[in-house]
Amino acid sequence: MVGPVLIVVASALSILTLETVAESARSGARELVVFGHEVASPGSPGGTWILIGLAVAAALAWAAAFAWSRGPRRERRMAAELDARRALPPSNDQPSRRDELAARRARRATHPAN
Repeated sequence: MVGPVLIVVASALSILTLETVAESARSGARELVVFGHEVASPGSPGGTWILIGLAVAAALAWAAAFAWSRGPRRERRMAAELDARRALPPSNDQPSRRDELAARRARRATHPAN
């Protein structure tokens, strides 16, 4: 249930970042403006770095939300695959991996070009 919450938080941070960058770009990043209100005026280089930091934070929030929401699904899938491998021994009519490798070695011994 944490995944959807993180996606909402990442969306809110992205909207805030987009709004801040769009409004602050009008002043050449000399003033940081959020929803029409001037928050700070760090000057041009400082304001640029703050806006870059906001954009990076929004990107990292999206990456974390995506990874967090995919994590449990991936764990379940991997656990199911491991259970399937351990539960079913190879049947007699299907060659095992060891048999396939032995057959390849035998073919290579008789036909070195392959």
